[in-house]
Amino acid sequence: MEEEILKQDVECEFVHWQTLAYSNSPAPNPVCPTLAGFGVVYIDRLGEGTVSYLTQILLLQQAEEVNCHIINRPLSYLNARDKTLSSSVLRREKIEQPITYICSNIDSVLSAILAGSEKMIVKSCQGFSANEVKAFYKTKPPITYIKFLLDRDQMVLIQEFISSDENSIWRIDIVDQTIIVANRRYAYETDDFPIANGSHGGHVEFFDPKKLPSEVANLALKTARVFNLDVCGVDILPTTDGKLLVLEANPEPDITLDRYEFPCAIAQCLIKRLEKGETRKDVICASN
Repeated sequence: MEEEILKQDVECEFVHWQTLAYSNSPAPNPVCPTLAGFGVVYIDRLGEGTVSYLTQILLLQQAEEVNCHIINRPLSYLNARDKTLSSSVLRREKIEQPITYICSNIDSVLSAILAGSEKMIVKSCQGFSANEVKAFYKTKPPITYIKFLLDRDQMVLIQEFISSDENSIWRIDIVDQTIIVANRRYAYETDDFPIANGSHGGHVEFFDPKKLPSEVANLALKTARVFNLDVCGVDILPTTDGKLLVLEANPEPDITLDRYEFPCAIAQCLIKRLEKGETRKDVICASN
């Protein structure tokens, strides 16, 4: 991304999210002085590995008051990053997803498991990584792990485990309502709970975005649109009975799969937003 931005004679700086801070200066001075002078901010992996990033997202929201365009917008980012909010957005927009129970205590968890299918998943609402997704039989729920997530996050998601077509999911990477990279990720496990994830050893197959099945492409673009995300990676699960279920819209998708189309497209998106302003300012990527 940085290389692509610098090619266009635009400055680029990386700032760690922990350096964002409030200012006591009265208006119209910046409320987020760390970002003063920047024209565009790209949120990348904000708060990865920690649960304390909400304050930084709110700080970035305030940065919009100093004429700083943010990709993705803080509240859009939050709706996609917090999986309890994501599930609510998908439900509201009538986009099919696995049956999902949002639980805030162990009693509601047990009720969800009782009402659920034979195979289920517990998922962190913060959605840090595939490591925080645990599959289980409803007769053997991982109570200790569920209590850990409840203590840490106060919320947890319980979902039905879906048997997918060829144990795979679609990952559709989108910039400005254009599909840039499309791949299918196959399970790295062969037991009763195969979970498709390319970064954990599963096979990844790339597709020409123009040759995607239209139903996959249209669903991915619709999902990015309802979350109001400039940049996102949409995970779509093809089920064995022919349905397409949206698992999530990732607001900071992986750009390190040895493919350059996606980071270059993000860079061009930043530059395009920058050039819409009255002056040519720096571009900043907020990165953990």
